This record gives sequence, structure tokens and C-alpha cells, in this order.
Amino acid sequence: MQLGVLVSDCNENDTQILNQFSQHIGLAYQIQDDVLDVLTPEEILGKRQNSDADKGKPTYPTLLGLEASQAEYERLYQCASNDLNGLSVDAGRLQTLIQQLKNRIF
Repeated sequence: MQLGVLVSDCNENDTQILNQFSQHIGLAYQIQDDVLDVLTPEEILGKRQNSDADKGKPTYPTLLGLEASQAEYERLYQCASNDLNGLSVDAGRLQTLIQQLKNRIF
């Protein structure tokens, strides 16, 4: 099932839940991206390691520390997963998406 099909079957409550879900998963993805920029070797990452910090970009690991950033993106992915439990439609594919994103290495 594609996201568009899922959304087309949603009621107002589902729309609010999906809005919250998108905020949680989007921020989790960004924080995880910042962490991966620090931890992942260049051969896997596909760009120079620490390239964001080298460019002076503010990153979550720079602001919160690496460990706190890792804990925060894990927490946000869990929040996104919990959000989906309130939907009136099947969110199995979105739960799978969360797992795929959490397990990514670049």
C-alpha cells in the first residue's frame, strides 16, 4: 500500500496522527543523519566523514553530544512508531519503513 492510498482512507484523527508521525520521523532521520556523518566511514557514507562539522554546520552531535543524539533519534523513531498505533487504517508498511530507517548505515 502506498502512502497516498493510506491517506485517502484517513479520517481527521488519522490526519493529525500522520502529521505528528511525520514530525517525529523527519527529525529522527535528520539527527540520525548527523550521527552517521560522524560515525560512518567515508567508503560507506559516500562523502567525507564529518563533512557537516567541517563546513561549520550546526549538527545535533555538536550541540547535544554524540550519545545524547543517538538516544534522541531512537526516542523519536519510537514515538513515530507509537503514533501509528492510533491509526484507524493498517500502518504496517509505515512500521516497516521506520525499521528500515533505523537500521540504515548511510
